[in-house]
Amino acid sequence: MTLYIYTHSLFLAISVLPQRGFSTASIEDARLISNFGSQIEVRLAMKTVLNSEVVVAYSQCPRKAFLLFCTKEKGTPHEYVQIIEQRGRATRRKYIKTLKQKCPDVQPYSTDNLKKKSDFLINAKLQAGGLEAGCSILTKVKGSSSLGRYSYEPTIFVGTHRISKEQRLELAFVAHPLCLY
Repeated sequence: MTLYIYTHSLFLAISVLPQRGFSTASIEDARLISNFGSQIEVRLAMKTVLNSEVVVAYSQCPRKAFLLFCTKEKGTPHEYVQIIEQRGRATRRKYIKTLKQKCPDVQPYSTDNLKKKSDFLINAKLQAGGLEAGCSILTKVKGSSSLGRYSYEPTIFVGTHRISKEQRLELAFVAHPLCLY
């Protein structure tokens, strides 16, 4: 499945591999940043990167995404959002600690470790083509890619028991910069 995201001055195609176990986002989730106009052109000219926070914000409210992308003010997250993020961080820490005990080849993310075929890469900050996405864990899987006879699948942690549309969209967005390596 490919998600096509159109903006006033930018076109993105996010490829998602459902056969690899990625959660896929629907086409309606792909209506991203369509009304930013000249503000997005100015920001892109200034080398501002589009991150997953802005993409997810647009699925909730175009104005929220505009404010995140075009202003420096962040505001204060709602208490519920803070609790969910805290639970996600706690789950992530616990999982990575268990993973390090079970698997010796858990490395911090770097382009060198990506090319060294490490089984797990943690704390990845993927940047490619004006996009930036954070990912908790990259897991090596069989399959061909530009890296060789293996590729990586992203993992994100959430603080809820169910996966929301916004979380599926975030995962799809994380997969795109990864495909560009």
